[in-house]
Amino acid sequence: PSSSSSLLHYRHKGLQEQLCRFTTQSNYHHKKREYSVAAATTTNNFLTPRQIVDLEEHILQTLNSPSTTQLIDPILNKHIGKFNNTDSSSLGWINSISTKTTTDNRQEKTIKVKTSIKLPSLLHPSLSTIITNIKNVVQQATSNFLSSNIQQQQEEKETINIKVDVQVSTHKPKPFVRNQKELDELIRNLGPGLANVAHFVAVYSCKGGVGKSTVAVN
Repeated sequence: PSSSSSLLHYRHKGLQEQLCRFTTQSNYHHKKREYSVAAATTTNNFLTPRQIVDLEEHILQTLNSPSTTQLIDPILNKHIGKFNNTDSSSLGWINSISTKTTTDNRQEKTIKVKTSIKLPSLLHPSLSTIITNIKNVVQQATSNFLSSNIQQQQEEKETINIKVDVQVSTHKPKPFVRNQKELDELIRNLGPGLANVAHFVAVYSCKGGVGKSTVAVN
């Protein structure tokens, strides 16, 4: 019995050592995998904060410039940017710009530019054309900035990928009132259900069955 107990003891100890080695190897490979994944997604700001601010200002100035004729709305025949606070010949749809720089594990550098615009309606018939024109303008403005401010300082010009994303949203409709008193009176007369209605369009016809209800609903 004593020899059997010793044999079982040594076998149990051997299993424990094997299990310990297996656990150690598993943890090592798991940590190695975590490190490799983290290294592949390392973010590196190859532009300084000052350069990023200058880049965003340059893009905004280009988008809001009267000379950027690609951004003239084909329906309203007005520029979608905003020239100044008092100008009525521009629409002021450009909302904001944000940029992000990344460097992947192959040392490929990328600038991601997100442009936010606000339109009166998402049903604009030329919305896809407007988005395409904005992407082209932002792409060219970013490339020009890099060429004149960053790459000319380098002995060998390196390739920097530029990705542009355009996010579209709509303004919340507001009734045409000049102060809170007029808004309160409007809601009192029309009811709270029409508090956010900006425009009223009358649909009528002297003949039935021409689609009045269909137009009104849609």
